[in-house]
This record gives sequence, structure tokens and C-alpha cells, in this order.
Amino acid sequence: MVDNERMEEAEERLRNLIHALPRETKQEYYRRVRRRTKDPDTYAALNWSLIAGLHHFYLGNWPRGVIDLATLITGLALTFWTEWVLAGILLIAVLSLFELWELFNSQMIVRRHNLEQSRHLLREMNVDLVGEPPRIAEPR
Repeated sequence: MVDNERMEEAEERLRNLIHALPRETKQEYYRRVRRRTKDPDTYAALNWSLIAGLHHFYLGNWPRGVIDLATLITGLALTFWTEWVLAGILLIAVLSLFELWELFNSQMIVRRHNLEQSRHLLREMNVDLVGEPPRIAEPR
């Protein structure tokens, strides 16, 4: 609950900062941020699709997506093509637990991603981020 409150506070500060921008800057911000923000439902659907890593690729986190995909492929290979069947099943089970946790936290993960994308964009546009929203730590 604390993370959600902190996220709402950070988003409100960001909204206030954007609201105070000159009209032209604000229009440019909204035009550019539309391409960077992601949809939590799409993230959740990609996570639920059981192909590990797709949701990480969606957010642009390529290293994490590659690790998840490689872990799934390794688990499947161990399960079906070696005598290490139990190790393969265990590897897939552990990966599935991590993926399940991310599925249940998809709203917060994507909100944090979108908030960070907004901050990066404002910095690129040379907007002074005095009173910048605090960073939100990843949920544990």
C-alpha cells in the first residue's frame, strides 16, 4: 500500500510539473510521451502468454527478456532432451513463480516504467525538474 501511495504522489508531482510548462512545450511533451508509455494490460497479456520474456521486451528491458527466454529454453531442453528432467521442471517452476509475481504486479511495474519514461523525456527536452517526483523503488 505504501508503494501505491508513493507512486500516486510521484505521478501527481509530475502532472503538476507538466501542467506548469508553456503550451508549446506541453504539446511537444504529450506528442513524444505517447510513443514511450506502455499499457499495463498489454504487459500483463504478454506475461500471461507463457512465453517468458515477452513482457520485458515490451518495456524495452532486453537483457532481462533474453535471460528469461534463455532460462525457459534451458528448462525445456533439460526436461525433454536430457536425463535432468527434474532440474528442468524445477527451473521452469522457479521462472514461473517470478513471472507470476510480475503478472500480479503488472500495474505497478508499468506505472513505474511510464513515470521513468516521462522523467527521461522531460530531461531530454531540457525541462528543469526542480521538485522532481521521487524515484519509486521496485516492489520486493
